[in-house]
Amino acid sequence: MALIQQSLKRLISMEKNKYYGRAEGSYDYLKRAYNMYLNADLNDRVMNELERIFRESITDIRSIKRDQIDITTQVSDLKKKPWIWQTREQLSNITKIIEEYNQYEELLKLLFMNLNGCLKLMELYGDSQNSIDYSISSINNLFDEINRNKEQFITNLNSYSEVFKTRLSTNKYHIENQQNIKMAIKSIDNENMYLESTSSTPPEKIYLTVEYGKVVSVHRN
Repeated sequence: MALIQQSLKRLISMEKNKYYGRAEGSYDYLKRAYNMYLNADLNDRVMNELERIFRESITDIRSIKRDQIDITTQVSDLKKKPWIWQTREQLSNITKIIEEYNQYEELLKLLFMNLNGCLKLMELYGDSQNSIDYSISSINNLFDEINRNKEQFITNLNSYSEVFKTRLSTNKYHIENQQNIKMAIKSIDNENMYLESTSSTPPEKIYLTVEYGKVVSVHRN
């Protein structure tokens, strides 16, 4: 069983590395494409590549969303474990789940940042406003889906924490464990929305306007 779990962990790690590799490669290309635009080097190949990056980023975000849903389910499953009295094992498991969820959050931030730059470049390279508006709508739908899952994840964590609390003695170690779980939940709950403010990240001067957590327009400089 241990070997199977190790193999699964390696596969998950490899998949995350693939996500990061694609996202970082796309980010580098967006910076290059913006420099080409500044030098008036406009060609169809750039637009085709931007469309590919946009599709790929959306696909990866949807895949990560499914992974996060699986992680959310893991919290509910942990409450059903017969060894829930074993606080050391319980804390270790819930900590790993939170760490994994946070890793996906960081990936999503990078992917949404790429979408941000990609949309601006598409506009600069002459994409139609109807196409831009449709893309913004797609991104907002993803925001809503991911945030709903995030709310459920936090709800499950809080529920798990309460179950844990009912099984604690006044032992100092147990109380500290409860506090650690509470702090971990709070760190997720306080995460900012992905695009609650205009992006100041490269490509330089590429940003979306967001109101109340919604992308409302792409601005020209």
